[in-house]
Amino acid sequence: MTQNFNSICEFFSLFLEQNPQFKNKIFLVGGLVRDEFLNQHQNDLDIDIAVEINGGAQSLAQSLHDFLPQFTTAPFHVGKGYPIWKIKFKGPFRINKTEFDWINVEVDLADTQKEAFPDPQTRQRITSYGTFAQDMLRRDFTINMLAYDLTDKNWVDATGYAIQDLQNKMIRTNPDLNGQQILTEDPLRIIRALRFASVFKFQIAEQTQKDLVQCAHRLEIISPERITSEWEKTIRRNAWPELLRLAIQLNLFHVFFPGIDEQKIPWQKMSLFQNNLYEQLLCFLSEQTSSAVTHFLSQLKMEHSLVKKILKAQTALLDLPHDFKSSRAWARQNKDILNELRLFDQTHPAFNWIDQAPLWNQPLIDGHQIQKLFSVQGPAIKKISDLSQELRDDYYLKHQVDIKLEELILQIQSRINQVL
Repeated sequence: MTQNFNSICEFFSLFLEQNPQFKNKIFLVGGLVRDEFLNQHQNDLDIDIAVEINGGAQSLAQSLHDFLPQFTTAPFHVGKGYPIWKIKFKGPFRINKTEFDWINVEVDLADTQKEAFPDPQTRQRITSYGTFAQDMLRRDFTINMLAYDLTDKNWVDATGYAIQDLQNKMIRTNPDLNGQQILTEDPLRIIRALRFASVFKFQIAEQTQKDLVQCAHRLEIISPERITSEWEKTIRRNAWPELLRLAIQLNLFHVFFPGIDEQKIPWQKMSLFQNNLYEQLLCFLSEQTSSAVTHFLSQLKMEHSLVKKILKAQTALLDLPHDFKSSRAWARQNKDILNELRLFDQTHPAFNWIDQAPLWNQPLIDGHQIQKLFSVQGPAIKKISDLSQELRDDYYLKHQVDIKLEELILQIQSRINQVL
């Protein structure tokens, strides 16, 4: 048992001693349980609890707060119509002699539910109280239908398929139910299937593969934010290349990534980049056309600054310079993303030219000074500014020290007629 999981079990053992009304009624569910069974270490505590009591989530949240009022926030309700409550622990704290290093640990608490999807044009669900078994049946894939009884300290496999499929490394919908209906009701499950298979190196069952393809058109009802979130989760788990390969294998690539040329994916370079959305998307899109990149990013709901940064880097890569002067100007223009750009082609001569002199954090002479000293306006200011950077580079190459401001002004005066 991992340290985090053991800490959760110890805490609830102590809690249940004083709150016996919840015995055999509260179960750990979700990704934490699945990952613990697979012995996948997680740095963050992500605690989801199902309560088999009608209205039990609210009651449990309040009882947890009453149990540790100094170290928990007041419970609060989230989600319209969803019986889900949250509480946050503000540790570290001690119970008897046991230390709990729970700093900003959030716990999600929900009544066990059954659900329906009445509107085929959305993935909006209607939930109502259900039994623990019904709650397990509503989950997307068998590997996520495993729970842990916090009272008896044992795994609970309500369908009989969860442990078997986790051990066999198999992704599939519940074989006792209609797989296409499961995917049609919530098409985000199509992407989640590929994410789980990529992250855990699992196989997708043959029938589930067919169902994924048959239901792929339903992804049109999913919001871009939810899709982007799935890509980010995949990237954080270092499984982005695997998901792309699996999408190609299942003929889903162009459904997920419209307009993107799968022949232009730089597979060998992906391992060079950090596992964050910006760097992995930048690498993924680096060899695509500008129009394809712009169209693809317009479909995703990401922060404007992130989209702008990716577009800037992709444009810079398509415009790598081929002489000293333009390399220096290109580097100054892209200084904030230069480290990422280097990863694409360390041997390109532009980077050698860039490294021959500092890029200087600040110009020696700014636009206001140029206007005052040389009595120029408008485009002429930019031309003189570019000249000052060139002169500064040339001086450093000859003397290996920065030029003095007075000397720079003299050199600009001797060359000003050549640029205006």
